[in-house]
Amino acid sequence: MQKVFNTNHLEPWHYSYVLEENPFKQADEFIKDDKILVNTAKEMYKSMGWDIDNLPVTLDLFPKENKNSHAFSCGIDTNKDVRVLANLKNDTYSLEVLCHELGHTVYDLGISPKLPYLNREPASYAMTEAVAKMMQTLYIKENLLQEKLGISKDLAKQLKQYNLTNKANFIQRFVFLFKFEKALYENPNQNIKKLWYDLSEKYEGIKSPQKQHNEWCNIPHFLSHPAYCQNYLRADIMAEQLYLSSVKKLGQLTNNQNTAKHLQKLFKTGSLYPEAETLQRFTGKPLNVEAYEDIFKK
Repeated sequence: MQKVFNTNHLEPWHYSYVLEENPFKQADEFIKDDKILVNTAKEMYKSMGWDIDNLPVTLDLFPKENKNSHAFSCGIDTNKDVRVLANLKNDTYSLEVLCHELGHTVYDLGISPKLPYLNREPASYAMTEAVAKMMQTLYIKENLLQEKLGISKDLAKQLKQYNLTNKANFIQRFVFLFKFEKALYENPNQNIKKLWYDLSEKYEGIKSPQKQHNEWCNIPHFLSHPAYCQNYLRADIMAEQLYLSSVKKLGQLTNNQNTAKHLQKLFKTGSLYPEAETLQRFTGKPLNVEAYEDIFKK
């Protein structure tokens, strides 16, 4: 790259010119319109026992003027009112976003209204993220696009492999984010721009630009959900533990009406038990990385 750009100092934006074959771009071509996108997600959930169209869910899924650019699911009232906001496009990333947010949705709707009021919430932020992260990759793990949209067997295999690569990169990226936010709170008066780029170089191998910017502000969680990012890595680990435990009992989760009933055992107790105990009760094991390690060994 230094030869191509005739420079000894690569800036962060130069790395965007590194081209790679991304099978998701090929899969995007099969999602031709909004209807295909939304129906694919809804059909996945319906095959597991959740009919999204007949649940108390309000969906606001596509961009419009002055709309919040983030994506989230918000439980207004347990079992009665959950709302999902997103800004979807016709691609596989948006399918992943929708499947993720609907994971939060079915968790919130599954919490028992008989619980004490303060326990009518997920066991922890990481636990609801774990459920959502498990749901967002089901269409890859269980070849849903091959079945529903007719992608080739070879492309489905490529998607699985590329997803593993992304997961490995995710670990590296989030360790960087953890280190940054921890250092930020330890000393908020330091040069934050320098801190960001120093850690980016250390953990991601990306050299600092000559003119530094407040790039860290692009991470919305630092501004709206402080000390939250670590939940995503813990959730990623828990998601694999939940998935492995569930498939051992049910087999494939999609196209299986027992899936909703099975996961309801996790959802219904809300925050009655601490996160660790909730996970132990559902999977039979404490939090561990066995399932997470296994996906990289296959």
